[in-house]
Amino acid sequence: MARLKVSIFSCKSWGRLKLDSHFVFFDMTIAEENADLKAQLDAATAGTSEAQAKFEALGEQTDNLEKANAALIDKVAVLEGELAEAKADQVDVEEKAGAQAAEIVAQQGAEPVAEDVEEVSKAKTLSELWADYAAIDDLKEKTVFYRSEIKPQL
Repeated sequence: MARLKVSIFSCKSWGRLKLDSHFVFFDMTIAEENADLKAQLDAATAGTSEAQAKFEALGEQTDNLEKANAALIDKVAVLEGELAEAKADQVDVEEKAGAQAAEIVAQQGAEPVAEDVEEVSKAKTLSELWADYAAIDDLKEKTVFYRSEIKPQL
């Protein structure tokens, strides 16, 4: 066992100093203390290495998620393009179907029904649409109106 003599100065009243001597006994020898410190250092180094490995794994996972996100964004863009094309095709089909229906009715000898033609050429401004939206009382109708009329113009 190692012994160390330590001198401690303590202040007494009126500024006088008294020197006390104490012996301090340690439970480990210097070699044992060094071995313990080395073990603690090795454990800390291993913990640091493990944390670094986990950090690198998280970095790889983040990279993979970013790549997957980019791929999904590209796929969404492609699907939105396909949807726009499908909507345009649907409009074309509806126009052709209406023309064919009118032709069939005309072939049967029926007189065409006068259509109420709305003023389609003049598109409403956003402020007019908001005014129309404010005039609607039913919440469902407001939602449908917003989604079909206002949101596409935003």
